[in-house]
Amino acid sequence: MMPATMNFNRLATHMPNLKSSSVYSLTVFDVTQCNQNYRLSDSVLIIHFSDSNSFNEDKNRVMATINMENDMYVTMSFFDSQAVKMHNQQEKMRGDPRVVVATSVNPKMVGGHLFLNATSGTHIYFDKETAVGESFFYIYRVEMPVADETGEALFVCFDGVLTKLHNMRALYHLNK
Repeated sequence: MMPATMNFNRLATHMPNLKSSSVYSLTVFDVTQCNQNYRLSDSVLIIHFSDSNSFNEDKNRVMATINMENDMYVTMSFFDSQAVKMHNQQEKMRGDPRVVVATSVNPKMVGGHLFLNATSGTHIYFDKETAVGESFFYIYRVEMPVADETGEALFVCFDGVLTKLHNMRALYHLNK
């Protein structure tokens, strides 16, 4: 992983081709030493965009940054058939998974963060496909029954939603 920088004068040229959370395949680019005063990562090199840069969005790659339980961030990357398989599994679920378990991964340290690179033997499990995933799925879930004279309801909140509503994590509520 290497940071890239773009001169303000070239921003209008390249901005229509760039979008957030995408992975691009770059050709015809310059690599130079990173200015230590503006260094964004552990890399000593940086990519400079020029008017001759050519880059296309790479649809056969998936990169996800995941916030772990202990507020450690992990980056997972999938390429080629693994990326297509990941997209297909998510489409079948009709929604974002709450739990993702990756096995047979090859951990590396890049940029001070744990970096998981999918290998050909990697299998990705979502939500309740495994006993481990199911236990994590339910540990961060809180059910809140509400009733009055007009009826009854059950609100199911997961950790992020509960934190927004009550400014407390779901695990804190479960341990009370």
